[in-house]
Parts: sequence; structure tokens; C-alpha cells
Amino acid sequence: MLGPGGALEALKEAKQAGKIKHIGITGHDYDLLVEGIQTNEFSTVQAPFNAVELKALERLFPLAREMDIGRIVMKPLGGGQIESKINALRFILGNDITVAIPGMDEVGHVRENLSAADPFVPLSIGEKTVFRSGSGRTRQKLLPSLWLLHALRSGDRNTAVVYLSFAI
Repeated sequence: MLGPGGALEALKEAKQAGKIKHIGITGHDYDLLVEGIQTNEFSTVQAPFNAVELKALERLFPLAREMDIGRIVMKPLGGGQIESKINALRFILGNDITVAIPGMDEVGHVRENLSAADPFVPLSIGEKTVFRSGSGRTRQKLLPSLWLLHALRSGDRNTAVVYLSFAI
């Protein structure tokens, strides 16, 4: 991927030719993602992150933040393991991420999901403890519009633009 003749080389050529504006890297191997962003070739990094899977906070997301690289969250509900959608969303919104890409089942979940951001209330110490203990797990889904609303309400137009680029 990163070596001569690899995918990155082809993407850089496409960028120089004006065919694409930005190059992102995504994956589940945090060490490889760190190695990738250290090349300074990527605008975004996408990795799993949620209240159950916290490894991205160890090195990847702090380094990406330091390098001004967008942090995209996949699996914000831990693959459907988190019991409270609202608390899972509040957990994600309480961390310094750029955007999250969750799935959804029904349009009717919009109002419920938006309530996590309107108004946004960070998780209490007790709520964080529930996540750490593993007692907050079950199957759930959520809707990505939550992050767009949060970005727009907080005045973070860059996050809104990143979100919209993935939504279109």
C-alpha cells in the first residue's frame, strides 16, 4: 500500500492530476495506520472507536490530531454492542473526533439520535464507569445526522464539510 507502485502512489498521481482532492487511510491495524499517517500523505484516518474499543485513543487519534489529520470513527456503537444509543453517541461526541460513520435501521431513529446532541451533555463519571465495566452492552444502531447537527451547532464548519463529503 505505502511502497513503490502501491495504492498510495496511484492516489498521489490522481491527486496531482486533479482527479481527487484528498487521500484518506482506513483500517483496523492501528500500528499500520500510525505508520501511514506519519508519511504526511493523508488528510484523514478512519478506524474503529467507541466506548468498548478505545485503542485509537492510545496513539492514533492523538497523533492525527497533532498532525491536523481528520479522525473518522467507524463502528461508533461497537458493532451493535452498546445498550444505550444515547450514551454511546454522547461518548463519541465527548471525544475529539472529526466525524463518525454509523449505520442506521429506520428513519424514525433520527429524533432519538439527535437528542444526544441537542443539547449535548457529556457523560457523567458514573455513565463512563458503566461503559468501562462492560455492563452497557447490547445491540443498537444510530444515524449519522447527529454529527452534522453537532458540528453545525458548535460552529465547526470543517467537520460539517467532512461529514457531507462522506454522506454524498
